[in-house]
Amino acid sequence: MKVEIRHTTSNKVIGIFPIVLGGLNYTPNRHDLFDLAWQCAVEDCLVDEVKKENYEARIILELSEEARSLARGESDARKEVMDAHNHCMRNKEEVMGSESCGCFGCLKIMKPIDIEWFYEEAEKNGRVLFTAFCPYCKADTVIGSNSGYPITPEFLREMNEYWCGGCSK
Repeated sequence: MKVEIRHTTSNKVIGIFPIVLGGLNYTPNRHDLFDLAWQCAVEDCLVDEVKKENYEARIILELSEEARSLARGESDARKEVMDAHNHCMRNKEEVMGSESCGCFGCLKIMKPIDIEWFYEEAEKNGRVLFTAFCPYCKADTVIGSNSGYPITPEFLREMNEYWCGGCSK
């Protein structure tokens, strides 16, 4: 995963830092991710260590080459696979209101109650949105049945092929 550090006033990107999580049982919160990226920015002398409150962090979604190709419209892939991807971000309400959920990262199907962690993201207008993370593979690749897309092994496998390069966790 990569975390971007931005200056809150100027919106200038200070740096993008790769973050390696500490294993499958480690579920970082937003502050942990920011702290890890902040340490990198300080070590690289990109920020003044004492002015941390002037910066914010954003998670950057890393796409496989096949996913980038799909996003550019260079593939004959089903439009559903591309559109369904929009439902794996900022999706807590949709996921928790669903009968079932599926993770296209590890291909597991679960109940919404199984999801224990949501990434918190504050928008500039003060609204806070949450993204579901899979309890099995710890990835933000969960969609709920309320998305309107089928939560089936076949559809999750198709999503995995396009967005994860066919690698399930």
